[in-house]
Amino acid sequence: MSLESKIETLTASIDRLSNLLEKLGSVEPAEVIKKEAEILREEVKAEAKQVETKAPEKQLEPKTTTAPTAEVLQAKCMELVRADRKNKQVIKDLLAVYSASLISDLDEAQRAELAVKLGTL
Repeated sequence: MSLESKIETLTASIDRLSNLLEKLGSVEPAEVIKKEAEILREEVKAEAKQVETKAPEKQLEPKTTTAPTAEVLQAKCMELVRADRKNKQVIKDLLAVYSASLISDLDEAQRAELAVKLGTL
């Protein structure tokens, strides 16, 4: 929805509300509000259908980054520890950041982050 159409919608709503305030003295307010609410619901439904039928101008491809499995990360950690025993404590500290004691306790996003951090070791 463009800014201009939003402004037009808001202007129309303000006009309707002004008319409603004028009518409040002659009609029961609850009835007027119910009718106005129904009109607004129909407009929103119609606008939603228009948005659904519009072809997207740009389709962004979803970013598909696959997190390594726990087994792959564990193998990487073992490789790092074998290369330098000091890495064992570094890896434990990294797991503690995620409140995890085991790699298998991490979810997919956390495993991806950990893999990036392990790559810098």
